[in-house]
Amino acid sequence: MEIVNNPFTSLTYVEEWMKYFQKGKSQFTIRPFNGIAFTKKNKLLPLYLNAGKYKSCGISYTIEAEDDSKDYRGKVFLIYDIPSYIKPNEQNQALGIRKSNQYQGYGIRLKEFESLDDYLRLTLSSRTRKSIRSNIRKLERNFDLNYLWYTNRITTQDFSLVFKRFYELIDLKYKNVSFSHADPEVKGWYRSLFFKLINDGKAAFFIVKNKDEMIAISFLYLSDNMCFSAITGNSMDYQQFGLGNLLMVKKIEWAILNGYEYYDLGKGSYNYKQSWSNHIYDFEYHVLYDKSDLLSSIFGKMIYLFYEMKQKLRLLKHKVSPY
Repeated sequence: MEIVNNPFTSLTYVEEWMKYFQKGKSQFTIRPFNGIAFTKKNKLLPLYLNAGKYKSCGISYTIEAEDDSKDYRGKVFLIYDIPSYIKPNEQNQALGIRKSNQYQGYGIRLKEFESLDDYLRLTLSSRTRKSIRSNIRKLERNFDLNYLWYTNRITTQDFSLVFKRFYELIDLKYKNVSFSHADPEVKGWYRSLFFKLINDGKAAFFIVKNKDEMIAISFLYLSDNMCFSAITGNSMDYQQFGLGNLLMVKKIEWAILNGYEYYDLGKGSYNYKQSWSNHIYDFEYHVLYDKSDLLSSIFGKMIYLFYEMKQKLRLLKHKVSPY
């Protein structure tokens, strides 16, 4: 599988991330890597990190098989969050590579389905389908619902209104809970990034309204062939009617109708992801290093072992005793 025109390696995404989180630092394009930008960890270490680090929903890149530039000499590269369904299409023999599985991801292969009904029939049990459809009918019968998509274009005025309500909903959803979206710097980054990506055709807002009130807003990243679920804010007043299931149904239906091949639900093992997905994968961290340089080789392998140990401790922490 390939992410065609990946939004997380786009010029807009990289520039906005550098502006908000790497002030004063430079970005680098380093051969033999294609489709990815790097930043340097610090002045002392020969370590380069992918621009965006772990804030993306899925990094992709390719490696040239042959390269005369020698840009990689003496360097180590750490690339976060590559979905295991993405494979660099060439391997340069001068680079060593170690891959460490860090998190589980969930997604929906859409290519095999011709319609929403086809997907629901082949993925969910008849009892679950009946319950979801019943709840959606209740919602649409009891409330004056309408659905709105912003893709390819959104005005500054419309964006300001949607973004303001979007943050009101997610603040209420995560009330009294610490979460990264609340950070003022992250919020500022989102405001600038989301507006530009929507107008670049690389993102979308999906909105559910009850009359004129926005009761749920989902933000999705878009490549040419894939949708990436990002953040959803929704009113708790409608949860008893299964608003979350309505959102999933409407987004999956839109993705199928618009020819998307894959709907990525992202990292984290939650019940709704297990219920809706038909594909489980791993998010990998890739450590690449100059094999001809002893220090780079040692340093690269040390970083790989660090993340392998970190993952083992994470799994041990979450291991549940059967007794």
